[in-house]
Amino acid sequence: MFLMMLVGLASCQTHTPLATHDALISTSVVQRFGAQSLQWVACGANPLVQCATLLVPADYEANETDTWKLSVARLPAKNTANRLGVLFFNPGGPGLAGVPELTDDPAYWDDLRARYDIVTFDHRGTGTSSPAIACLTDEEKSAIRNQTSAPTTVAQIELTRQLGRMHGAKCHQKYGSTMRLFNTKNIARDMDILRMGLRESKISYLGFSYGTYLGASYATLFPEHTHRVVLDSAMNPALNYTQVRHDQAMGMQDSVSRFIADCGKQADCPLPKGQKEGLAVLMQLIAKLDQSAYIGADGKVLSGGRALGLIESFMYTPEDGWPQLRRLLASSLRGDYQPFLEAAHSDALMVNPSDSPYLSVMCHDLHDSRDTDLPAKLAPLWKEQAPISGAGRAWSLQPCASWPARAKENPKPLQAKGSTPILIVAGQHDPATPIHWARALHQSLANSHLVEWLGDGHIVYGRSGDCGKKVIESFLFAGELPKIGMLCP
Repeated sequence: MFLMMLVGLASCQTHTPLATHDALISTSVVQRFGAQSLQWVACGANPLVQCATLLVPADYEANETDTWKLSVARLPAKNTANRLGVLFFNPGGPGLAGVPELTDDPAYWDDLRARYDIVTFDHRGTGTSSPAIACLTDEEKSAIRNQTSAPTTVAQIELTRQLGRMHGAKCHQKYGSTMRLFNTKNIARDMDILRMGLRESKISYLGFSYGTYLGASYATLFPEHTHRVVLDSAMNPALNYTQVRHDQAMGMQDSVSRFIADCGKQADCPLPKGQKEGLAVLMQLIAKLDQSAYIGADGKVLSGGRALGLIESFMYTPEDGWPQLRRLLASSLRGDYQPFLEAAHSDALMVNPSDSPYLSVMCHDLHDSRDTDLPAKLAPLWKEQAPISGAGRAWSLQPCASWPARAKENPKPLQAKGSTPILIVAGQHDPATPIHWARALHQSLANSHLVEWLGDGHIVYGRSGDCGKKVIESFLFAGELPKIGMLCP
């Protein structure tokens, strides 16, 4: 969804790392890991981008523990004379690796690196960090992604339950008791070890989507080490996974409704006029593929589940997603499914029910009911409330019902008492992180300020025009806070 002085930017600073809360990172861990010297090497398309390996404890709560390796990347500030420090970012997920977001698209960060070193990492379990969670074979991933949009027959329901059990079992078989260590609290601790490795007393932070949960967690755990924190498209950490998936189904329904309304204004719209009529055509297309998946000459499958996932994915970036969806719908409604099939097997498909790193964090942190029959109970109600995605989102709860690792505590509001001001920005028509999540997070965070964007899609920075960009950069560069109740058009 988003996105790295050559060797030795930090090496010239020789003071010892600043200790942190003993209950969060013990003195022995600080002594063992906080003083490490990161060895930077050039990486990526931009020769200024540097990569390194950070060592962290696998288990922060064990006296003796294995060491894990995290891949780290940075892009030094342009203006070293007026450098404000480091700006960590997390691209979201959970499960998205940060390093390729920086190495593949360093230009995205040109404005922010005017006064910040841009820093990111592949959080534990992702990317090229070690261990990286990879529970399933390609065939098993395909089996999950090639299901119907939501099971309805006895055989389909049993398959969904079987695949849900298999996912957790395969992860447990491969990673055992360490599954409990892939969680947001530990990722935040890893961030603080990275702060120490960079010899910084404070960090600024920009988190997108799940990155807002991570950022709010870091500000709650380590408020004394925050400088300026921006949370873009916020999660509500107080929700369990059932509540998250329900709210996302409702948000997706809103986005699809707005797509249909916008489609009616476009010359190339393949849908009939009217909200009810347009939705019916989308539902019929998915139902047809549920009944009989389209199989290409190369054996690739376009199931109802893949088709729905692609439609949902296009809601994230309406500026290019909606026109592309109109074209794909036009060809499919003419009987040519090949373009839709190809898109559903490309990077355009972002909604991924076989994502092990994602589930490893979400099923652990937002743990909920162990009732394996709950999805079947919720699916009819959710479908009535959100026809396009409701039933599918209810059934997406299945893996977490039998997931092998769960947090000791239930999800709860985060407060970040003692932190510096926190800026929250969020879109009013976001399919993945509904606006009421941002409002709830704003209410719980002790020192937060909220700006709402009136637009469509997921993520504000870089997509909301000059207003959102200016609000974020004015805060990060000068500490300027927005007016209460500010809206970006």
